[in-house]
Amino acid sequence: MSAVIVFFLLLAGAVTAAVLTRYRPRLIPAAAVLLSGLSLLLWLIVRTQLPIPSPLAPSSLTYVWRIDEPAWLITAWLLLLLFALALGHLQRAESGPPLMMFAFLLLAFTLPALWADSVYSLIWGLVLLVIPWLAAVWHNVIPDVRRYLAYITMLITVVLLLFYTAVSVPASGGWEMAGWPAASVTAVLLAAVILIGIWPFFNWRLRLAQVPLPLNIILFLMPAAVGGLLLSRIAASAQLNLTWQLLLTAMALLGYLRGVRLTWARLHLPGSAITAILFAQAQLIILAGLWAGPTAVLALTQALILTAGILTLAAGQPINRRRWWRAVAPALALAALAGLPLTASFVGLSALYDTWLANDRFLLLLVTGLLIAPLVTAVTLFFHPETAPQADETVGHTAVRDAAAILLGITLIAVRGVTWGGIHPLTWIMILLPPVIGLLLTRRLPQVRESQALIRQAFTFGPALNRTRDRVKDVLHTSGTAVSDAVAILETDGGLVWVFILALLLYLVIGNR
Repeated sequence: MSAVIVFFLLLAGAVTAAVLTRYRPRLIPAAAVLLSGLSLLLWLIVRTQLPIPSPLAPSSLTYVWRIDEPAWLITAWLLLLLFALALGHLQRAESGPPLMMFAFLLLAFTLPALWADSVYSLIWGLVLLVIPWLAAVWHNVIPDVRRYLAYITMLITVVLLLFYTAVSVPASGGWEMAGWPAASVTAVLLAAVILIGIWPFFNWRLRLAQVPLPLNIILFLMPAAVGGLLLSRIAASAQLNLTWQLLLTAMALLGYLRGVRLTWARLHLPGSAITAILFAQAQLIILAGLWAGPTAVLALTQALILTAGILTLAAGQPINRRRWWRAVAPALALAALAGLPLTASFVGLSALYDTWLANDRFLLLLVTGLLIAPLVTAVTLFFHPETAPQADETVGHTAVRDAAAILLGITLIAVRGVTWGGIHPLTWIMILLPPVIGLLLTRRLPQVRESQALIRQAFTFGPALNRTRDRVKDVLHTSGTAVSDAVAILETDGGLVWVFILALLLYLVIGNR
């Protein structure tokens, strides 16, 4: 059975949703469930034919598409996510933006990028993805030319990095990078981490929180899924430059810290809080790609995609003793975010920690563990009955929605890919201890508003250092408008504390070199 049928089914879903939006909006959820479920079923059948070349592939070695195991897996998780989101909105008639139309369209145009088996093919796949991605942003966000140019600039940067790689390596199918120039490997690596969302190249994507939540998740995940697959291919065959490896590690840790801070600051806003949680989780994918290998990257990418769906479906759903089953999916998502055993995240996190210990980089392990604890606390509060955001009244609390979230939660369970007897004892401690600390903090912390103030204060200098910052800012202001604007940007992100934290992380990473 040809895999391209799935591509055309998704396009048919987008066209069907567009037509029904105009004439029969109430039929959109049922049509979305039918077409997404059929696409997922056909994709499961395709697995028996792996690896297979796509019918889209021409004979030239420059443009090659091929579906191997990693590409099939990520496509399957995205199709499962689309099916679950369609189930979650089965009893909701669309009255606003055509969410399902954009969801089908974005996933359809993500497939050529996922199936690309050469740099040129990936460039064309990303160009195809950019068109509906920007159309969805423009349609659902109040048009702002400056913000829109920021989106375009980031995506064009990725394409340019890949184009530089394409012209500097021989035209051939496959992702074997052993013979590539170091600069080409670095360019592909930078393209991958920008797609995933490394700090500070992510702030522009945080503004998409005003988009309706299901579409926000799709917009977030499509570039991240392509970046995760590309990073797994880099980790499988490329030798990374140690300087770039350490620098990107520091940036990823700082990005995780920012994700934790934003989660705490936006607990009352489901869309913004979920985006911040996923931003933090995406940094673990980058760390795994830099240190732990392709299996860890794919496992953490699986956790990111499925956790995103659970958070979207479970956000605002009342959890109490009468509706105890609604706690199942959030509990599994929380376990995955913490990297607990039997979840996909554990496969990646345990491999990452073992690699750090084997390379005598205990400080990296310690910093990551310390950052996971407050995120666990924040996610627990996000679903706690007393502190959870109010439910979306436009979405009925249906059993189908709960079942869709549980389905994603069950798919998060993973036992393969782990050598249980070979895990370092210290890795076990650093995986199990942060969630325990995070849950204890949930009971010990004061009220949520006071806790948010404490978290904010923890990442801000005192008055004396603030005065020093102001003096430095006044001095730098005389150097020109550009420097002044840069300092103002730093101030909005928490002041010079971010520069201090980055310097500290660089010291911890490079000092342990």
